[in-house]
Amino acid sequence: MQAVEKRISLFNSLAQSVMNSHDTNFWLQKINPLWSVNQPLAKIVKKQIVAKDTVSLILQCNRHVKHGVAGQHHPVTVEIAGRHYERTYSMMQLDHDHLCLTVKKVDQGVVSSWLVEQSQVGNILRLGQPYGDMQQHIQTPHLLLLAAGSGITPMLSLVEGLSQSKQLKTTTVKLMYWVKTNEDAAYVDYLTEITENFPNFSYQVFYTQAQDQRLNQAHIDQLENLDNTTVYACGPSGFAATAEALLSHAAAIQTEAFSLSQFDADLTDTGF
Repeated sequence: MQAVEKRISLFNSLAQSVMNSHDTNFWLQKINPLWSVNQPLAKIVKKQIVAKDTVSLILQCNRHVKHGVAGQHHPVTVEIAGRHYERTYSMMQLDHDHLCLTVKKVDQGVVSSWLVEQSQVGNILRLGQPYGDMQQHIQTPHLLLLAAGSGITPMLSLVEGLSQSKQLKTTTVKLMYWVKTNEDAAYVDYLTEITENFPNFSYQVFYTQAQDQRLNQAHIDQLENLDNTTVYACGPSGFAATAEALLSHAAAIQTEAFSLSQFDADLTDTGF
């Protein structure tokens, strides 16, 4: 592998001396679609349905992709019908070369609809610089994660990061996850497996449509040690605002709100 990389590097150096990077990338990608002198590219190597209208895409990354820390987001550029579209998604790092992108289809969402319904193994995505402040800066012995709808994706990244770093052995982590119906709950098998492997981790799923279990004071009243708890919350703007109001007395709280899709508007209209 090292010899191959050296040959590629030598080829890149020679190519750049006689043509610009655009031309070089064009010819490199005729050989391997992930090869590039400067573009952070990722190839879909596995696609799996994980919930209603939700897929998990395993991405193989080239050497230009910068891996963010757990909880950060990547701009993702896709080509659809000859046009380029950019959206931002949180990803879970699986290993040095692979990321997991989870996408839920939203009404009239060009990119989410394409990723869920039309993307295929072998498709190439371009990834931007990771960013975001929802990172593992946990200064308390307890961590509370609140997620609504698509807000579960950065929480999964945080949980996986804590698992890989063994922090789940020393930090008590509770995940509270709100979805419309049981069919909308993603990665329940994964969360159950984490619970079985790490006694310090627990989770609950609440249903805003089927059982009207919207985030409210009753959920907060069941929690203990909030003065020694760091809280992360991610979801639609109404959900994030409610979390901030209800948990203002926690040791620390950090929220992220995303722009509303029709799915998220439905969640917000039910009281978040």
